[in-house]
Amino acid sequence: VTAEPARTMRTGEDIGEVKEEFDIVLRDGTGYRVVMRESGQVQVFDRDSGDKQVARRILACYIDENALPVPHRQLATRGIGKQFFEVMRQRM
Repeated sequence: VTAEPARTMRTGEDIGEVKEEFDIVLRDGTGYRVVMRESGQVQVFDRDSGDKQVARRILACYIDENALPVPHRQLATRGIGKQFFEVMRQRM
């Protein structure tokens, strides 16, 4: 019996160069920078402090507030990010 190698999640690490980014503002006035990296990793940063935020929570809030056609409850964070960027590109 051969054991499969353990898969490790690299949370918090920047995986690849920034490929695309958008600035967003939530209804409460808080601004964020949403980044898509070459690896498909999606990250969200507080616009004022530069601190990393929980991408899934911020994106879900923005999607709901703006009625974007992204089914975030059914997707992993990368899937949410991919669809978010597709929608945002169309709206430019």
